Amino acid sequence: MVPRPEAGDRAALLARFYPALAKAPAELTSELVAASRPFDAQPGAVLFDLDGPCTGFVLIFAGQIEVVRPSPGGRQLLLYRLGAGDTCVLTVNCLVGMGNYPARGVVREHARGAIVPRPLFERLLAEVPEFRAETLELFSRRFSRLLALMEGMAFSPVEQRLAALLAEHGPTVVATQQELADMAGTAREVVSRQLGTWTQAGLISTSRGVVTVRDPGRLQAIAEPLGGV
Repeated sequence: MVPRPEAGDRAALLARFYPALAKAPAELTSELVAASRPFDAQPGAVLFDLDGPCTGFVLIFAGQIEVVRPSPGGRQLLLYRLGAGDTCVLTVNCLVGMGNYPARGVVREHARGAIVPRPLFERLLAEVPEFRAETLELFSRRFSRLLALMEGMAFSPVEQRLAALLAEHGPTVVATQQELADMAGTAREVVSRQLGTWTQAGLISTSRGVVTVRDPGRLQAIAEPLGGV
Protein backbone atom coordinates (compact mmCIF):
# COMPACT_ATOMS: atom_id res chain seq x y z
CA MET A 1 0.00 0.00 0.00
CA VAL A 2 1.11 3.56 -0.67
CA PRO A 3 0.59 6.40 1.81
CA ARG A 4 -2.90 7.85 1.85
CA PRO A 5 -3.01 10.75 -0.67
CA GLU A 6 -3.51 14.27 0.60
CA ALA A 7 -7.08 15.55 0.51
CA GLY A 8 -6.30 17.94 -2.34
CA ASP A 9 -4.88 15.10 -4.43
CA ARG A 10 -7.93 12.93 -3.83
CA ALA A 11 -10.25 15.79 -4.76
CA ALA A 12 -8.33 16.35 -8.01
CA LEU A 13 -8.47 12.65 -8.92
CA LEU A 14 -12.21 12.53 -8.26
CA ALA A 15 -12.83 15.59 -10.43
CA ARG A 16 -10.63 14.25 -13.23
CA PHE A 17 -11.98 10.73 -13.51
CA TYR A 18 -15.52 11.16 -12.16
CA PRO A 19 -16.59 14.67 -13.22
CA ALA A 20 -20.22 14.08 -12.23
CA LEU A 21 -19.06 14.07 -8.63
CA ALA A 22 -17.89 17.67 -9.08
CA LYS A 23 -21.58 18.60 -9.13
CA ALA A 24 -22.00 17.49 -5.51
CA PRO A 25 -22.51 20.17 -2.83
CA ALA A 26 -19.27 21.36 -1.23
CA GLU A 27 -20.08 19.76 2.11
CA LEU A 28 -20.79 16.39 0.51
CA THR A 29 -17.62 16.63 -1.60
CA SER A 30 -15.53 17.29 1.49
CA GLU A 31 -17.07 14.29 3.21
CA LEU A 32 -16.46 12.14 0.12
CA VAL A 33 -12.78 13.10 0.02
CA ALA A 34 -12.35 12.46 3.73
CA ALA A 35 -14.27 9.18 3.94
CA SER A 36 -13.17 7.41 0.73
CA ARG A 37 -10.60 4.67 1.39
CA PRO A 38 -7.69 4.63 -1.09
CA PHE A 39 -6.29 1.37 -2.44
CA ASP A 40 -3.10 0.54 -4.32
CA ALA A 41 -3.18 -3.02 -5.68
CA GLN A 42 -0.64 -5.03 -7.64
CA PRO A 43 -1.46 -7.45 -10.50
CA GLY A 44 -3.07 -10.63 -9.21
CA ALA A 45 -4.67 -8.99 -6.19
CA VAL A 46 -8.36 -9.71 -5.61
CA LEU A 47 -10.18 -6.43 -5.07
CA PHE A 48 -13.50 -8.11 -4.32
CA ASP A 49 -14.50 -11.77 -4.33
CA LEU A 50 -17.39 -14.04 -5.21
CA ASP A 51 -20.05 -14.07 -2.47
CA GLY A 52 -18.09 -11.51 -0.48
CA PRO A 53 -19.80 -8.56 1.21
CA CYS A 54 -20.23 -5.38 -0.81
CA THR A 55 -19.33 -2.51 1.48
CA GLY A 56 -18.48 0.34 -0.87
CA PHE A 57 -18.50 1.90 -4.34
CA VAL A 58 -15.25 1.40 -6.27
CA LEU A 59 -13.63 4.39 -7.99
CA ILE A 60 -10.67 3.64 -10.28
CA PHE A 61 -7.94 6.20 -10.99
CA ALA A 62 -5.39 4.00 -12.76
CA GLY A 63 -4.77 0.42 -13.90
CA GLN A 64 -7.05 -2.36 -15.08
CA ILE A 65 -9.37 -4.71 -13.20
CA GLU A 66 -11.04 -7.77 -14.72
CA VAL A 67 -14.44 -8.79 -13.37
CA VAL A 68 -14.79 -12.55 -13.78
CA ARG A 69 -17.30 -15.22 -12.82
CA PRO A 70 -15.45 -18.32 -11.52
CA SER A 71 -16.91 -21.81 -11.75
CA PRO A 72 -16.57 -24.67 -9.22
CA GLY A 73 -14.37 -26.49 -11.74
CA GLY A 74 -11.76 -23.74 -11.74
CA ARG A 75 -12.69 -22.07 -15.02
CA GLN A 76 -13.80 -18.47 -15.17
CA LEU A 77 -15.75 -16.26 -17.54
CA LEU A 78 -14.58 -12.71 -18.20
CA LEU A 79 -17.56 -10.38 -17.78
CA TYR A 80 -15.86 -7.05 -18.42
CA ARG A 81 -12.75 -4.97 -17.76
CA LEU A 82 -12.55 -1.77 -15.75
CA GLY A 83 -10.12 1.10 -16.23
CA ALA A 84 -9.69 4.63 -14.94
CA GLY A 85 -13.04 6.40 -14.62
CA ASP A 86 -15.09 3.21 -15.01
CA THR A 87 -17.87 2.01 -12.75
CA CYS A 88 -18.42 -1.62 -11.73
CA VAL A 89 -22.11 -2.21 -12.34
CA LEU A 90 -22.13 -5.40 -10.26
CA THR A 91 -20.94 -3.29 -7.34
CA VAL A 92 -23.80 -0.87 -7.97
CA ASN A 93 -26.23 -3.78 -8.14
CA CYS A 94 -24.92 -5.19 -4.85
CA LEU A 95 -25.05 -1.83 -3.09
CA VAL A 96 -28.60 -1.08 -4.24
CA GLY A 97 -29.83 -4.62 -3.64
CA MET A 98 -27.94 -5.09 -0.34
CA GLY A 99 -26.46 -8.36 -1.62
CA ASN A 100 -23.05 -10.02 -1.99
CA TYR A 101 -20.77 -9.97 -5.02
CA PRO A 102 -21.75 -12.42 -7.79
CA ALA A 103 -18.26 -12.18 -9.32
CA ARG A 104 -14.58 -11.59 -8.57
CA GLY A 105 -12.54 -8.47 -9.30
CA VAL A 106 -8.92 -9.29 -10.17
CA VAL A 107 -6.25 -6.64 -10.74
CA ARG A 108 -4.48 -7.16 -14.08
CA GLU A 109 -2.51 -3.90 -14.24
CA HIS A 110 -1.31 -2.03 -11.15
CA ALA A 111 -4.47 -0.31 -9.96
CA ARG A 112 -5.11 2.72 -7.78
CA GLY A 113 -8.41 4.11 -6.63
CA ALA A 114 -10.72 4.62 -3.70
CA ILE A 115 -13.72 2.92 -2.14
CA VAL A 116 -16.68 5.06 -1.13
CA PRO A 117 -18.59 3.67 1.91
CA ARG A 118 -22.13 2.46 1.20
CA PRO A 119 -23.93 5.22 3.18
CA LEU A 120 -22.05 7.92 1.29
CA PHE A 121 -22.75 6.23 -2.06
CA GLU A 122 -26.46 6.24 -1.21
CA ARG A 123 -26.27 9.96 -0.43
CA LEU A 124 -24.54 10.62 -3.76
CA LEU A 125 -27.33 8.84 -5.63
CA ALA A 126 -29.96 10.76 -3.70
CA GLU A 127 -28.40 14.22 -3.70
CA VAL A 128 -26.40 14.49 -6.95
CA PRO A 129 -28.68 14.08 -10.02
CA GLU A 130 -25.74 14.13 -12.44
CA PHE A 131 -24.03 11.26 -10.64
CA ARG A 132 -27.28 9.29 -10.45
CA ALA A 133 -27.98 9.77 -14.18
CA GLU A 134 -24.43 8.81 -15.18
CA THR A 135 -24.46 5.72 -12.95
CA LEU A 136 -27.81 4.52 -14.28
CA GLU A 137 -26.81 5.15 -17.89
CA LEU A 138 -23.63 3.13 -17.47
CA PHE A 139 -25.55 0.43 -15.64
CA SER A 140 -27.90 0.14 -18.63
CA ARG A 141 -25.07 -0.09 -21.18
CA ARG A 142 -23.06 -2.60 -19.19
CA PHE A 143 -26.14 -4.70 -18.45
CA SER A 144 -26.92 -4.83 -22.18
CA ARG A 145 -23.38 -6.08 -22.79
CA LEU A 146 -23.79 -8.77 -20.16
CA LEU A 147 -27.03 -9.89 -21.81
CA ALA A 148 -25.25 -10.08 -25.16
CA LEU A 149 -22.46 -12.10 -23.52
CA MET A 150 -24.95 -14.56 -22.03
CA GLU A 151 -26.77 -14.85 -25.36
CA GLY A 152 -23.49 -15.58 -27.12
CA MET A 153 -22.57 -18.20 -24.53
CA ALA A 154 -25.95 -19.86 -24.90
CA PHE A 155 -26.36 -19.83 -28.67
CA SER A 156 -23.02 -19.17 -30.42
CA PRO A 157 -20.47 -21.95 -31.07
CA VAL A 158 -17.05 -21.59 -29.45
CA GLU A 159 -15.46 -21.12 -32.89
CA GLN A 160 -17.72 -18.15 -33.56
CA ARG A 161 -17.10 -16.56 -30.16
CA LEU A 162 -13.33 -16.93 -30.46
CA ALA A 163 -13.33 -15.51 -34.00
CA ALA A 164 -15.34 -12.52 -32.80
CA LEU A 165 -12.83 -11.87 -30.01
CA LEU A 166 -9.85 -11.96 -32.37
CA ALA A 167 -11.62 -9.83 -34.97
CA GLU A 168 -12.54 -7.25 -32.34
CA HIS A 169 -9.13 -7.00 -30.66
CA GLY A 170 -6.89 -7.65 -33.68
CA PRO A 171 -4.80 -7.44 -35.71
CA THR A 172 -2.45 -8.12 -32.79
CA VAL A 173 -4.03 -9.75 -29.74
CA VAL A 174 -1.79 -9.92 -26.68
CA ALA A 175 -3.31 -12.68 -24.57
CA THR A 176 -2.47 -16.18 -23.41
CA GLN A 177 -4.57 -19.13 -24.51
CA GLN A 178 -6.02 -19.29 -21.00
CA GLU A 179 -7.02 -15.63 -21.17
CA LEU A 180 -8.68 -16.19 -24.54
CA ALA A 181 -10.46 -19.21 -23.10
CA ASP A 182 -11.73 -17.11 -20.19
CA MET A 183 -13.02 -14.45 -22.56
CA ALA A 184 -14.71 -17.02 -24.80
CA GLY A 185 -16.09 -19.03 -21.90
CA THR A 186 -14.44 -22.31 -22.80
CA ALA A 187 -11.44 -24.50 -21.96
CA ARG A 188 -7.85 -23.67 -22.89
CA GLU A 189 -7.53 -26.96 -24.79
CA VAL A 190 -10.43 -25.98 -27.04
CA VAL A 191 -8.80 -22.62 -27.81
CA SER A 192 -5.46 -24.31 -28.49
CA ARG A 193 -7.01 -26.68 -31.03
CA GLN A 194 -8.93 -23.92 -32.77
CA LEU A 195 -5.92 -21.62 -32.99
CA GLY A 196 -3.92 -24.50 -34.46
CA THR A 197 -6.57 -25.08 -37.13
CA TRP A 198 -6.68 -21.40 -38.06
CA THR A 199 -2.88 -21.19 -38.14
CA GLN A 200 -2.70 -24.06 -40.63
CA ALA A 201 -5.40 -22.37 -42.72
CA GLY A 202 -3.48 -19.08 -42.79
CA LEU A 203 -6.05 -17.04 -40.86
CA ILE A 204 -3.71 -16.26 -37.98
CA SER A 205 -0.19 -16.76 -36.71
CA THR A 206 0.80 -17.28 -33.09
CA SER A 207 3.76 -16.73 -30.84
CA ARG A 208 4.07 -16.87 -27.08
CA GLY A 209 1.18 -14.82 -25.66
CA VAL A 210 0.39 -13.17 -29.02
CA VAL A 211 -2.08 -13.94 -31.80
CA THR A 212 -1.72 -12.03 -35.08
CA VAL A 213 -4.73 -11.90 -37.40
CA ARG A 214 -3.58 -12.55 -41.00
CA ASP A 215 -6.95 -12.78 -42.75
CA PRO A 216 -9.47 -10.53 -40.95
CA GLY A 217 -12.09 -10.99 -43.65
CA ARG A 218 -12.30 -14.77 -43.26
CA LEU A 219 -12.18 -14.46 -39.49
CA GLN A 220 -15.05 -11.95 -39.54
CA ALA A 221 -17.04 -14.32 -41.76
CA ILE A 222 -16.71 -17.00 -39.07
CA ALA A 223 -17.69 -14.52 -36.36
CA GLU A 224 -20.74 -13.32 -38.30
CA PRO A 225 -21.75 -16.19 -40.59
CA LEU A 226 -24.88 -14.32 -41.75
CA GLY A 227 -23.08 -11.06 -42.38
CA GLY A 228 -24.13 -9.59 -39.06
CA VAL A 229 -27.81 -9.47 -40.07
